[in-house]
Amino acid sequence: MSSHALSHPPHPVILVDDDGALAARVLPARGLDIGEVSFDGLLLSWAPLGGVPETPAAEGPDRWRASFGGLVATCGLHNVGLPSEGHGQHGAFTLTAAADVSVVREHGITTVTGVVADGDLVCQRTITVTTDTLAIVDVVTNTATSDRQAPILYHVNFGAPFLGPDLVVEGAVETSIPRDPGPPVDWRRPARNEVLDDFVVEHRLTSGAPRLLTLTDAVRRLRVTVSWTGLDRVHQWIDLTPGKYVTAIEPANSSVQGREFDRAAGRAPVLRAGESRTTGVTVHAEQMPA
Repeated sequence: MSSHALSHPPHPVILVDDDGALAARVLPARGLDIGEVSFDGLLLSWAPLGGVPETPAAEGPDRWRASFGGLVATCGLHNVGLPSEGHGQHGAFTLTAAADVSVVREHGITTVTGVVADGDLVCQRTITVTTDTLAIVDVVTNTATSDRQAPILYHVNFGAPFLGPDLVVEGAVETSIPRDPGPPVDWRRPARNEVLDDFVVEHRLTSGAPRLLTLTDAVRRLRVTVSWTGLDRVHQWIDLTPGKYVTAIEPANSSVQGREFDRAAGRAPVLRAGESRTTGVTVHAEQMPA
């Protein structure tokens, strides 16, 4: 077993690749979000042109987009979606360095923990990586003396070569509601659509069904399952424009329209003063039988 604590991590990346099938890059400078991830040598995660940013971009109007990429980008903790009420697009989580970072490697399991403070909303993050699974569990506490609106969304991003014409997205989806008006889109086969620019749909799952979606490439005999806990909504993003080519599964407790929109809709997630909540997302990869 090896263990070390990093109050100010000297290296921006924690590499997890213990001779297992799943290899991942954990990014302390981006709130312990997840950069490149591969399984059996195949890249699963999405990278923008220029690669996955492993530290946040410089201040500017497009800072979040310039810092975006990798398997998991966490959105929140004060805003998710469109800029709203002085909070930027998707909030500040992935722009915030984690503190008190610890890494423990034992018996083929790597556990990374750390704290991400977004104002008075404080997240204790635990990441567990095995040979085929990456799991994130977040305990977010409102340390203020009054209530706080506290949205969170896990932007789980898949790109080429995993995202291709044979990839099929499936789940117990009862209905799907596009964010914007437009022609029908086949979200089940995201790469088979015409070029799409920033298409987002919210899936409503059948009551009582498992909270998960699968992404399956039968030709490669590879299936990835994205599951989540503590969250009651899930969105999907598809962008096939040059330099993008990505689909994302986005478990959340909010819309992607910003905090003001959620309050007006009567669906704003709130943490009471001193209250904590636990949410999580798990990505599991497996080879299917021949």
